[in-house]
Amino acid sequence: MPGQNKPLVWGVFVLLVVGMVYGALYFYKSSLVSSAQSIDNDLASLEQKRDKPTEEKLLLLSKKLAVVGPLLASHIFWSEAFIKIQQLTATQVQFKNLNASLNNKEVTFKAEAANYTTVARQIASFLSDKSILNVSLGKVSSLPTGRVEMGMSLTFDPVTFLSKPK
Repeated sequence: MPGQNKPLVWGVFVLLVVGMVYGALYFYKSSLVSSAQSIDNDLASLEQKRDKPTEEKLLLLSKKLAVVGPLLASHIFWSEAFIKIQQLTATQVQFKNLNASLNNKEVTFKAEAANYTTVARQIASFLSDKSILNVSLGKVSSLPTGRVEMGMSLTFDPVTFLSKPK
């Protein structure tokens, strides 16, 4: 068309496009700033609601449990040893006394049994457990009631005898 200036039209067109992009980016920036301020306000309100002394106590407890956990995992459980002894003991045997020593790796006891056969079965029962290394029979004597009194000593492997089964 006569009288038109193409570079001027293109310049105005580019100026309008740049203006529209600038306006869109300006509104996008404003929405991001308001969103960030909203998040900052939420964080500030959460910070005010925190119970810092309780949090410090919980952190301390967590650290202590981290130290105590491995100790408990490798702890010696005498209760496990007593359960094994109970399971291996014949029903006709009654304990009078029992002494256990980790240093000697030994459990000694005096007991009464129904008869000599029960004593022999008791020895065999203890030897059937792989954690008991040796059984020593001490003094055996007959009582006036017809029962048999005995002394016995069990030598054990502390790793398998005293550890909690996994």
